[in-house]
Parts: sequence; C-alpha cells; structure tokens
Amino acid sequence: MSFSRELQANFETVPTSLTFSFKDTSTGILTRTLWWPAKAGDPSAILVFVCGNPGIPVWYIDFLNSIRDRVSNSSLAILAIGHVGHAHDLPQPPADASLSLQVQIDVANATRRRLLQLFPNVPHIVIGHSIGAYIALQSPRDLLSCTTLTIALQPTISHMGSTSNGRVLKHIFTPWLIPFLASLGSILVHLFPFILPRMMSAWPKPALRTLEEFISCKEATRSSMTMARDEFQKVRDLDRKLLQEVAPKLRILYSETGDKWIDQNSDEVIEVLGDNYAHQIAFAPVPHAFCIEHSLLTAEAVLPWIEEALTAVK
Repeated sequence: MSFSRELQANFETVPTSLTFSFKDTSTGILTRTLWWPAKAGDPSAILVFVCGNPGIPVWYIDFLNSIRDRVSNSSLAILAIGHVGHAHDLPQPPADASLSLQVQIDVANATRRRLLQLFPNVPHIVIGHSIGAYIALQSPRDLLSCTTLTIALQPTISHMGSTSNGRVLKHIFTPWLIPFLASLGSILVHLFPFILPRMMSAWPKPALRTLEEFISCKEATRSSMTMARDEFQKVRDLDRKLLQEVAPKLRILYSETGDKWIDQNSDEVIEVLGDNYAHQIAFAPVPHAFCIEHSLLTAEAVLPWIEEALTAVK
C-alpha cells in the first residue's frame, strides 16, 4: 500500500504507523510517520506534528491522543513526522547519505506537500517540539499559505550550541566520537539490559522500551547525534525577520521550570515579538522532554490555541 492510499484508508486502531519515502536527486530514504484519521468524515484540518531529536513519533502518542480525545472538532486528522534514520525498525539510509538538519527539513516539507496533494485545500495546524519547531518554521511559501497556525513547543530556534546542554554536547558529538558512542550504547544495552531501567526508573514502561529499542540500534543513535551536531552548527542567530513574518500565526509554549536547551534564548524571542504578540506566548510547568510524563498537561496548555484555529477554518 502506498503512503497516499494508506492515509485514505480507515483503520480500527489508531494511530497507524506508516513509512514515507522521500527521494532526492541521489537516493530514496524512509522516515516513520504516525497517522490518526479524522473521527468523522474527511478531514477539515490536519494537525502536523514535527518531532524533536530523537525524532521518534511513538514518544508523542500520549500527547497527540490527548489532543484528539479533547478537541471539539471530530474532523481533525493528525500526522506525526519522524526524522530520517531515527527509526530502529526501518532500513537505514545509505552510509553516504546526508543526515543533516536540512535533510530533515526537506523531508518534513515533502511530507506536507504529499498531504496537500491528497487533501487539497485542507489547512494545516503545525506543532513542532524543540528542533521540530525550527523545522516547522522553515516552511516555504506554498506551505505557509496553507498553515493556519504554528505552535512551537520549547522551540530551539537560536544559539543551540550556547545553551547549557549545547556547550557540553557539541564537544562530545564529534565526527570521530559519534560512531564510538553509538556502538558503545548498543553494546551496553544488549550486554547489561538492567542499566536503563535502573537509570530511568521513573519512566513509564512504553517510553523506556522505545528508548531501549532506539539505543540498541547504533545506526539510529548515530543519525540522531549527527543531526544534533548539525543543529549546533546551523542553529545560531535568531531569524528575527522570519519570526516577525510568522508572528500573527505563531504560538509559543516555554517551560516555566527551566530549560537547559533554551536558557535565556527565549528572552530574545519575546523581545522580537513585542507587546503586540505577548499574549501568544505561554509558560507551563513541564520539562523539555514533556512527552515522557507530562503529555496531558502539555496538551491542555495548547488545546485552546488549536480550538481557536479550528474555529477559524470552519
């Protein structure tokens, strides 16, 4: 079944795991997507979710289910887009394939264009988490025109290498250390399966199982770390002009408990948006990795924005 035909099908179980084949000029590569069809009829709007890094949509199922269960519009469909090379159970990209941030941007945009072909004139509500917010904001003009709303969850859209986490990891995620770390993680998970459950004892079992599967696949962790290294190099100065352009359709949720992937970078974003858009920025008591234990709280924080956007497209 093709990606497009699967999106049109009705499924007894949601979400449905699909693969999207993206072909550039050199090679075809696969990424994992999750699809929730509209509860009733054809979709009147599609919520497109772009993962953070690692780009594993399964981690966000509880969050997206919470939105789907509570939203008033039964004709909302949802598509969650993972990142190339991050799925442990998909064929990995060729060894010489690029795993750059730009490739992930291209794949997300190509996936949205496929949605437009299948569901023409159906608007998109785009939610991006962390680096997924940066990816969501890189939409070209044809996709911006069909975007009713963009919600940036803990957006890492500037100076990533200067944050508390970035300052440490940019010296660790080097070209020669990444393959070693990926192999070491895989070996440790296989030889000492008790390590992660003890280290992550507070994690729910499904989230922990997903983490184990991810670390056990050295190719997937290599892809994730390679992408992170590119993020440190590419996500630098805030694109103030872009932020001002998208401001009318932008909402931002930050963590009020501190976020070592953002630190004080949020101050510049708030300053650029100014008083006119201050009401479009909110803070919630959720960590950066909200999808592990704070999915419902995060969903409730963004649901009013989604309802507002859905009212506008009726």
